[in-house]
Amino acid sequence: MDWTTQIRIALRDHLATGITVYRVGQDTGISVGRLHEFVVDEKNLNRENSEKLAKYLGFHLTRKAPKTISRNG
Repeated sequence: MDWTTQIRIALRDHLATGITVYRVGQDTGISVGRLHEFVVDEKNLNRENSEKLAKYLGFHLTRKAPKTISRNG
């Protein structure tokens, strides 16, 4: 699952607790209209807004070890 989908699902879950899109917008500085488009219309956010929302929802980026490719053969 890509990170945008993970953030969208987390936001929907957050909103299901009774928090409003307006409150999220106030807390993050992202417009209510933009948040609505992200949640309902599944339009993507720009990098800056994605980072704000991810931080608000408690996400952090970690790097996995790169996959190794066998050179035998």
